[in-house]
Amino acid sequence: MKKIVYAKSPLSKSRIAEYNINPYLGCTHGGRYCYASMIIERFHNKDEVWGEFVDVRMNTPENILRELKNKKSADIYMSLMTDCYQPIEEKYQITRKHS
Repeated sequence: MKKIVYAKSPLSKSRIAEYNINPYLGCTHGGRYCYASMIIERFHNKDEVWGEFVDVRMNTPENILRELKNKKSADIYMSLMTDCYQPIEEKYQITRKHS
């Protein structure tokens, strides 16, 4: 199941890097041993089954530019929680967009 969402911020604080960007929440690959499934269940209160949903964060590219204007530098990782090149990326191209 696909759902279009508009996130307040594309940047999430991370223990691995200063920030992380996830253009999608969920993943249609549904990997049995994927650690992201536990994180999604614990922090996002999703009713859907892991591997059967993905939220497309449509405003990610625009928000990144807006938020990074005020930062001199930042350590930012891409997609620590979901695959940014999963099948739905072919249609929405959130990861490839830039303004």
